[in-house]
Amino acid sequence: MYCVKLLGHPPEDVGGFPGYEVFLDAMADAKHPEHENLKEWYGGAFDPSTPPADELRFDVFKLAKRWKPKNPPN
Repeated sequence: MYCVKLLGHPPEDVGGFPGYEVFLDAMADAKHPEHENLKEWYGGAFDPSTPPADELRFDVFKLAKRWKPKNPPN
């Protein structure tokens, strides 16, 4: 988990750590043989330093629901 935090959030089905390493290399280098294929597969440019906003919002929503008081104070 520590490595993932250093390298960003890998997309689903990227192939584990080895696949993510190839993915990062290819996405960062427009001349990489797999750059265009992976860019199309991912759906655009990839910035490993940008957190997945939709997933973070969903996680915060789940926590807020869990922490919401069951019986509101009178």
